[in-house]
Amino acid sequence: MKTEKKLSIKLNNKINSVEINISGELTIDTVEDIIKDINPAIDKFQSFVINVNDIDDIDLPGIQFLISLEKTIIANDKNIEFKINLKDKFKKVIERTGLKI
Repeated sequence: MKTEKKLSIKLNNKINSVEINISGELTIDTVEDIIKDINPAIDKFQSFVINVNDIDDIDLPGIQFLISLEKTIIANDKNIEFKINLKDKFKKVIERTGLKI
C-alpha cells in the first residue's frame, strides 16, 4: 500500500511568515519527504504556523519530527505555533511527549 502525505505551504511575505498544512500520514514513510519540503522555509521566514489536520496515521518518527521542528525553529530565534486537530487516539500519544497541542 502506498503511503500518502499531503503538504501545502502558504507563504505570507508581508509579515515574513509561512503557514504549513500537513495531513494524511505523518509516519516514517512520509517524514523524510516532508522535511525536504519544509527545510528551505526555515531559513527564509521568521514565523511559522503548523497546521496538522486530517491525519490518518502517525507514528513515533512523525511525533519526533514535530518535536524536532519546534526545537529547530525556536533554536533559530524564530516563532512557531502549532494548530493540531487530531483524533483522540493520536492526541493522547502526542500529549505524553510534552508537545503542546
